Amino acid sequence: MTKIRSSCSFAVVFCFFTLLFSVYAECAEKMAPPEVAGKYKLELSQPIVEGKTVTINGSHNFGAIVRPAWNWGDGNIDGSMFPGRHTYLKAGTYEVTLTLRGGTADGIVEKIVRTRVTIR
Repeated sequence: MTKIRSSCSFAVVFCFFTLLFSVYAECAEKMAPPEVAGKYKLELSQPIVEGKTVTINGSHNFGAIVRPAWNWGDGNIDGSMFPGRHTYLKAGTYEVTLTLRGGTADGIVEKIVRTRVTIR
């Protein structure tokens, strides 16, 4: 009898935490409605190319709690804020993408901007 009760207790606790995690995951990824997301801006300045190193500055109004992700177009991704700086190994034209994600009371806001850089 004790073994059955113990197994049932474990199953109830497991189900509870599974449900709790599922609800949390759904809420954590809820995107903010368009009228909220539209209030947030992200802009990039003209890239500065010096040799094979690129520096890109910009501005946003997300506040302090954001998650940046630079995709430099050559397989490298980093999470630095402005200015973004990257050194390429090969000459070429690359599309650089910056994605910012921030949380609001109404959900997640995500903005994506792109620019091209040419390395000679």
